[in-house]
Amino acid sequence: MNQTTEENKLPDYIQYMEKDQETEMILKKEAVEKGEEGENIQGDLEDSADFEGWAVILNRNFQKNVKLSMDIELDLDEMKEKFEEDGHFNRFLYRVIQFWEEYPWFFLSDNLDEILFAEGGFDDWLSKSRERLIDNESDAVTEDVTEDGISEEQTDGCLDSKAEPLLHR
Repeated sequence: MNQTTEENKLPDYIQYMEKDQETEMILKKEAVEKGEEGENIQGDLEDSADFEGWAVILNRNFQKNVKLSMDIELDLDEMKEKFEEDGHFNRFLYRVIQFWEEYPWFFLSDNLDEILFAEGGFDDWLSKSRERLIDNESDAVTEDVTEDGISEEQTDGCLDSKAEPLLHR
């Protein structure tokens, strides 16, 4: 099966800079702005800010550290307002933090590090906002769950009816 050049193309909105022991991935302004235009910047199969896969490929294939930076001015005071307004950008920043925490070979540019971890940065905002950001939080008391992931209430309900229990993997 022949693959076209288009299928093998690197993302247009990510630029790469090679250094001795590091590859810097620079997200261009267009990648970051996608969330501002109402598009989802975390799952676009075309050009996007979907940096995780590219970072893993770079690290595994070239055995180098990967540093993420953004080709936009990042001013902490301006960003504080953005945290309250832009859900797509916040999810992107959250993904950056999670990826950074998980992989010791993944680093952040100084300005991105400041936006995330300086006093009043995104990590502080996230900590203060965490409770109101949780989706699908139940007010009900947590049910007792058996080892297979099915609660006694679910099992009792199935015994009273002909419905089959839900099995959790």
